[in-house]
Amino acid sequence: LIASPQALCAAVTTSDLAETLSLLFCGAEVNCYSGESGHPSPLALAEEAGQRLQMEFLSHNKNSEIPRLDADTGSQNLYSVALPSVTHNGFLFKTASMAKPAHERKPREEFSRRWCRLHDGAFSYYENEHATVPSGEIRMQQIVCLVNHPPDTHGVANTFEVYVDSERLYLFGLDSPEAIREWTKCLAKSFIPAPAEGLLNKDFERLGRLHYKGGLNLERAKEGWFALVRSTLYAYLDGSEKEEAIHLRKLQELSIQGDNEVLVLVERRRTLYIQAERKLDFLGWVGAIQKAAGCSGDTLSEQQLTDSEVPIIVDRCIDYITRCGLTSEKSGQNSKTTGLLEVLRRDARRVRLKEEEHHVDDVANTLKRFFREIGDGLFTKDCSQAWLRATAIEDSREKISQYQTLLSCLPVVNRATHAGDFICTVYLEEKKTEAEQHIKIPATMTAEELTFEILDRRKIVTKDKDYWSCFEVSERDEAERPLHYSEKVLPIVHSLGKDSYLVVKRQMAMEHMLVYTGKSHKPEKEWPVKNLKVYLGIKKKVRPSTCWGFTVFFENDKQEKQQWYVAQ
Repeated sequence: LIASPQALCAAVTTSDLAETLSLLFCGAEVNCYSGESGHPSPLALAEEAGQRLQMEFLSHNKNSEIPRLDADTGSQNLYSVALPSVTHNGFLFKTASMAKPAHERKPREEFSRRWCRLHDGAFSYYENEHATVPSGEIRMQQIVCLVNHPPDTHGVANTFEVYVDSERLYLFGLDSPEAIREWTKCLAKSFIPAPAEGLLNKDFERLGRLHYKGGLNLERAKEGWFALVRSTLYAYLDGSEKEEAIHLRKLQELSIQGDNEVLVLVERRRTLYIQAERKLDFLGWVGAIQKAAGCSGDTLSEQQLTDSEVPIIVDRCIDYITRCGLTSEKSGQNSKTTGLLEVLRRDARRVRLKEEEHHVDDVANTLKRFFREIGDGLFTKDCSQAWLRATAIEDSREKISQYQTLLSCLPVVNRATHAGDFICTVYLEEKKTEAEQHIKIPATMTAEELTFEILDRRKIVTKDKDYWSCFEVSERDEAERPLHYSEKVLPIVHSLGKDSYLVVKRQMAMEHMLVYTGKSHKPEKEWPVKNLKVYLGIKKKVRPSTCWGFTVFFENDKQEKQQWYVAQ
């Protein structure tokens, strides 16, 4: 210890200092304990003290620098560079390492009690707390996945798995859930890089790194960090500043491509391809994600959902009934209803109801049976009696107020399911019974989306110079107007009178209208387009000079109204 700091740091290692300090401590009244309580052993205490002493020498020497991890400047991703700084130790029960997933329950007899130590970027396990040479070691850079098991998965009450690059997994456990949480917390801190440390705040089931492809560049796989929390997959992807949440029950598609080497997650605006760089942990991720993306309970919130928070089972059935027969009065068969419900409950997103395969009444009975058998019900058990009492209220205003209160108390999914979409009859080409289409009109649907929906149902392929539009037709005024492609349909549907309807047909005047686009003229008067409604046609009693004309209605916020007719 008489040597200078420079000479000491150059010639003495941490273990040398630890041995020196352990000699100094001999005979001194130092309370050092070891055992299951988690207190460090004398050797551990000495090593830690030696390391602190070495750091003090370095900090007092201005010409010395703390050693740093050399980052690979040629690497495409710095996520793999971890800073090992967490220390933890104590007893754990451990099984032999495995080269395949532990699908079967491991009895307690297969677990051996080991003294374990997390220090300086390594997780080591010893025969006992007095051993100086570890039986095995896992470097933090080798860990690719950390898994928390539900209680009593194995013979030891609480267990976790560690997957490493070499296609091996290690199973550890303790009877104390608090101790296991501390271990997994410390391990996660040690191998998760700083950019993805937000994942450490999640109560994860599975945490680790995976290679993926997504976005516009699908040529090169990138490294990302993922955490599975119930039915949500949180991800730190390349270039992201914070974690992204992927709601697995809302996926439009979940499949495995290739030779079980790529997991495909299709969202509304993105497709993510997770690749099997290592088979062992990849299979675990696939199984866990598939389970999390399925139906897991007896409430509406635990079903597979659409983007609008409606169970896919409900959405599929109502959509099919709307398209294929709202007027059917036949009863379905119980056997077909049972089979269809089982398939939908298993994985509703993969079911496609087709006219040639499914009868309308079977689908309707399946929907009714789903609501009847769902445990919590559409109105929830807690509020069911309040709903019944509300029906007995005689005053209409009070009844509506009570219904509004009850609706606001429902869970999000129940409320969205209860609200549903408005169903409207839309005609194709002309108003005839055989040309009518029943269609759901959500609040966000535009005239363009409605037009394509009708054309798609009838399998009509548009051609060049074939312009289709949705028209609002007024039989009373003998006029019609094409809706602007971005115009929301639902407000129009609500304002339709008994003599009005919507029809999708070709826009015959479009070619003539396009001739005049691009030309500018100085106007005599201007009206904001948003305040105009233009109907093709003019009332006969006005006696237009030609059949080619239209009627214009103008109304602004000041309640100023105008109406005029234009004919050619």
